[in-house]
Amino acid sequence: MGKRLEAALDELRAAVFEAYAALAEEGAKTGTEQQRRESALQFIDEILESRPLATFSATHLELLEMLFAYWRETEVAEDAPVRASLPDPIQ
Repeated sequence: MGKRLEAALDELRAAVFEAYAALAEEGAKTGTEQQRRESALQFIDEILESRPLATFSATHLELLEMLFAYWRETEVAEDAPVRASLPDPIQ
């Protein structure tokens, strides 16, 4: 991995952690957990409905892959400003 990419990914990781902390702080003020989940899922569904993931370039998908990885890392990373709760079990 090149130095530029490594530095960019380090910045992305830090930004994801900081954004998660800010969203957690603000989200606590803006509705119930269930309302917030439904709203986020609806938005994600709308995005994927208009353009399935398979239509995106490899670069777009690699970036999304990193976002998902860092998003999941918020659950376990010692250096995360706010530790995310683990996902609910599937019912």
